[in-house]
Amino acid sequence: MNVVKELLFSEKIFSAESIEKVVIFYRLRWGFALVILLGNFVGYFLGEVNSNQYTYFLLLVLGAVLFNVATSLKISEKNNLASNFLLAQISFDLLLVFATLYLMGISQKPLISFLLVPFILGVYALDIIRNTFLLISNFALMYFLYCFPLNSTFSIPAETLIAQTFTTFIIWLALNFVLVNAQKNRTKLEQIKNAQGRMDQLKVVGSMTSGFCHEIATPLNSLKINLERLAGKQEYLADSVSLSQKAIERIENSLKELTLTHLEEQKTAIVNVRDLLLQLVDDRIIFEDLNDKEEMLIEVHEASLRRTFIDILENAREAAGDSGDIFLKLAIVTNRFVEIKCRNSGEIFPEKVLNHFGEPFLTFKKNGNGLGLFNAYNFMLLSRGEIHLSNTAKNEAEVMLLFPLFQQQDKK
Repeated sequence: MNVVKELLFSEKIFSAESIEKVVIFYRLRWGFALVILLGNFVGYFLGEVNSNQYTYFLLLVLGAVLFNVATSLKISEKNNLASNFLLAQISFDLLLVFATLYLMGISQKPLISFLLVPFILGVYALDIIRNTFLLISNFALMYFLYCFPLNSTFSIPAETLIAQTFTTFIIWLALNFVLVNAQKNRTKLEQIKNAQGRMDQLKVVGSMTSGFCHEIATPLNSLKINLERLAGKQEYLADSVSLSQKAIERIENSLKELTLTHLEEQKTAIVNVRDLLLQLVDDRIIFEDLNDKEEMLIEVHEASLRRTFIDILENAREAAGDSGDIFLKLAIVTNRFVEIKCRNSGEIFPEKVLNHFGEPFLTFKKNGNGLGLFNAYNFMLLSRGEIHLSNTAKNEAEVMLLFPLFQQQDKK
């Protein structure tokens, strides 16, 4: 039942706005028209086709030729075509097969199955709504051929019509099921390729940042040595020198945190997400724990996770302002993932940030450097997690983090 529901309410299976698909039917139509023409001549000379049928068959061929000429003019002036234009092509072919079978006086199997040729191709080429229209049209044409044959001597059992209808429906359902799953697999493959591309870009940025850090680290090291010498000679400067040394160490740590190599070399540990969040939550944050009886353990680098949480909460506080609200929700999803959602009222994410999230130096704050979200995105990738930004229907900015839930068998 869920599969049928998904099929009926899914988005387009494959994009029909492609000129190549129209060309396929365009070429098949030329071949079919040629078959009708040759069969018409042969049947007339053998006495199997009377003069009236001969005329009707010629009109069918003429109609197919004119339709093909109109199609060729249309596709010659455009790079792509809308789905309705492709639906018109397939519908014409379906009617052409129907008219040929009707004039031949054939309403029984196996030739009746020729109706399935344009129908099956149409299911592949069109989205679910349009190929459903083709399904209904196919049923209507089969009903007409069975119940109103040109040759009245045919005796059509009702079970034959039911069997043909059932077979056609099964074909439609099976093809749509295969195409939906194929599209899902293709979408996942594209997501993997995009993620790999992003990782390659991040590694390039990491290499550039590593070179920058190397250039900065040398003068900082020299400065630190001089300060140590100065501190040993003049006691009254010891406090100032000590503060300077700490500031330099902070600069060094910040520079190291920019490099992907540093993050990859960090050792992971089993961290209780709930305990860590409770250390960072204050009275202003509305905290909701949906699985307060369950352990929420993940395997990450704890210092990087803490820094990511601090950055996200600080951004939420700044965006919410003095009067806005901040909501933090913690939950276990499908017994496999730990989900953290942070929402705030007030300022939402600009469209530019949503479209280019994950790129370095992208910021929407006046004094921001664009590295907070970049580091968070980077950390989540290396932690086998996911991070998503969105604006809710209530004009709230939302950050969603998803971590694989640590289980004991993960270590086996």
